[in-house]
Parts: sequence; C-alpha cells; structure tokens
Amino acid sequence: MGNIETMIKWMKDREGKVSYSMTSRLGPNSYDCSSAVYFSLRAGGFLPDGSMGNTDTLFGDLERNNWKQIPKTNGVFEVQRGDIFIWGTRGASGGEYGHTGIFVDSSANILHCNFGYNGITTNPHNNIWIANGQPPITVYRSATATRPPKPTPSKKFKVGEIVTFTNIAMNWVGGTKIGFFSMVRNFRVNRLNDDGTIYIRMMDNSWGGNVYERDIQLSSNNSIERNDVVKLRPQASHWVNGNAINIDNKTTRTFHVKARKGNQLLLYADSAGGWEVWTYDWDCILVSKYKVSKTGSYGNPNNIQANEKVTFGQFATKWKNYKGVSSNVTIKLNEYNSVYNVLQRNRDNTIRIQSQEDATIHGWIKVSEAEKAPNNQFKRGDYVKLKASATHWVNGDAIVIENKTTRSFLVKTRNGNTLLVYSEAANGWQTWVYDWDVTK
Repeated sequence: MGNIETMIKWMKDREGKVSYSMTSRLGPNSYDCSSAVYFSLRAGGFLPDGSMGNTDTLFGDLERNNWKQIPKTNGVFEVQRGDIFIWGTRGASGGEYGHTGIFVDSSANILHCNFGYNGITTNPHNNIWIANGQPPITVYRSATATRPPKPTPSKKFKVGEIVTFTNIAMNWVGGTKIGFFSMVRNFRVNRLNDDGTIYIRMMDNSWGGNVYERDIQLSSNNSIERNDVVKLRPQASHWVNGNAINIDNKTTRTFHVKARKGNQLLLYADSAGGWEVWTYDWDCILVSKYKVSKTGSYGNPNNIQANEKVTFGQFATKWKNYKGVSSNVTIKLNEYNSVYNVLQRNRDNTIRIQSQEDATIHGWIKVSEAEKAPNNQFKRGDYVKLKASATHWVNGDAIVIENKTTRSFLVKTRNGNTLLVYSEAANGWQTWVYDWDVTK
C-alpha cells in the first residue's frame, strides 16, 4: 500500500534545491516535471523501483497501479492532497506538450518541477494553468488515499465580508447558472453553512443564494489590473503581511502591478535589486494603465516566436542578458511598462526582445517570462461581441455558435492577448478568445 505523505516528502525535500532539465532529468541535481513525479511515486511505494516514463506514459502507469481518474463536480475538480494532475491530451502530451505535478491540499496548490521557476516549487494550480492557456487536464487519485474530512463551515470568509465571483465560477449550488447581472456584482457573506457552502446576498439585501467557497473571493475596491502602474496613498500604513510600510518616497515612488488576488495587489519595485510585496488595493492610486501593442499582437499565447509582440510576464524579474553586455540585470519599472518586439528565439527557449517605446532597451529573457502583448484594454466586467472575422477560440476549436456577431459575452479576466469570456446561454459556459477577435 502506497503512502501519500512519503510521496509528497520526496518532492518537498528537493523543493528549491534542484533545477529543471529535460535532457538531465534523472537526478540527482535536475529533473523535469514527469521524472520528478515518477520518483515521488516510487518513493511513496505506488510504482515499482526503476519505473520511469514521461507525461504521456504516466496515464497508463497510474491506471495500472490502482489510480483512478476523478470526475468534475459542477465543472471543477474537487481535489485533495496527493492527487496527481496531467496537462495535455493523452497520446500527445509528451515533452513540452504536457505537464504534471502533485496537489498538496484541497485549495489546489501544487508541487511540480517546472521550467518557469527552474526547479521544484509550490504554486496555485489555477494561476499556473490559466497562465499556460488552460490546457486539457486529467486528475488521478490513488485508491489507497484517505477520504477528505467531513465538510465544516468555511474558515476562509467571515459573515459581513464583501465578495464577488472568481474566474472559475459558473453555477450557484444546485447547478443554476450565474447570470451576467450577478457575475461581476458584489455580495455580502450572510451565513457560513455547515456543509462548507456559503450563503451570500446582494448588497441591497434583495436576494441571495448558496455558493461554493472556491467560487468567491474578496471584492476588489477599484479596477487596477495586472501590469498597471500605481502609487501608494498617504494613509497606507501596512503591507498585507502585517509589516509597516517604511520606505523612502512612499507617496511618490511608482510600482508595477504583477498580479491581483481579490482585493490584494502584488507590487514590484526595481530598487535594491528588485523586490515585491502584496498590498491592499485600497491603499493604491492608479498612475497609468498597461501598454498595448502599437501593431497587431497575434499568435498562440503558448508559442512565442520571432516577429511577435510581447510584454514581461508575472514571474520575470531579471534580464538573462541585457544589451548584449550584462547578465542577470534587474528589470526596471519603465522596462516592465513596455511592449517588445521579439527579434529572435533560440533552441534553449530564450528570446531576444527590443522595446517598441525605446529601441535602446533590448536583451534576452526566458520564453516563460514573457507573454503576448495585449491589443486593447478590455477588462473584467466589460461586455464584448465577436467580430465577423473571428474564426477560432484559443483552444483551436472553430467558432460555431448562433448569433455569432450579436451575442454578448462578459469578460472575466485577461491573460496577455487573450480574454476569458462568459456566456449565460444554456447553462452558462466560458472560453478563451483572442482580444483582437472582439469588439465593444
């Protein structure tokens, strides 16, 4: 009988201590995503010693060793500690076309060996999944894994807090679709139910409904988005971690917004070698919106090539090579706030980029640290329609829907040059679309 904790321990013991490599993947100093999972499964007693394969062979090896695929519940996987995910289509998920790792909790945090962080790290699965274009996902669970504990009232939220729906939310408890009117509105937490669901009501107390904890987040206080430039308000006193805000030029210093999570913003400063910290959005003032490409930024967001337009991604902090002279140079704020032309891509998955705003800014970065540049500033809460010229969704499926150019969609979020749009038709559905294919 295998041991989930021993399996996870193998990965945790190497977190932050090894590098990522697809060519030197068998340790002890480097692994790739699938070899790390195979070694973990062997350590936990789930696979025989000597077992090894790739992301594509993992499907069959798990099934032959008493692991079962778990189904979605109301459109999402109810994961638990020890579950294993595989990205990609079975039969075509080897190499760069797939990814795998281990869930470490029911909040969908994962342990995985990955190129982006050059090693084994713990990350929120959904953030990484969305950043990679939401590839197909399969989740396996061992038949020997312990069952999750009996649901208890939510500890994540408190009665009276103001919340809104997350990007994965589609339905109320019971399956009723969430309409446009509700999807981007604010609600107040009214009751924490014994089964772990939460009863929320409109701000005017007119009506409400039960939701799953995973489907709501603390409401934003403004429309500041990722890649915007902001300053701190004079009354800002503490970061999210509780530390006092004691910095020079507090109200005049500008920050780059690297990420948003509910009512919190991840700020980046380029001083002292570069640093970042989470702050509350109510403590920030918008200075300028993110830059958009001066010319069309086209192409699949997961396949950046020469002559395309990109911006720095959330995980970029340093130039691999700056202006052909210096290595590991901290990225400055004005360099973050720019759109770049891709001049060249190498086999080692690095790209040479040059700023559209200032041609003297150029250098090499990892492909994983870039994303396709946006073509417009459509944001969460905007209503859009498809252009007549739109032919395919981001996942490659043909756009075959009724009322194609007159149907309205709600924008849930943006990732580079793609938008997650939601339709309330049928039981509600959502998909990623290229931003150049939509209009107001």
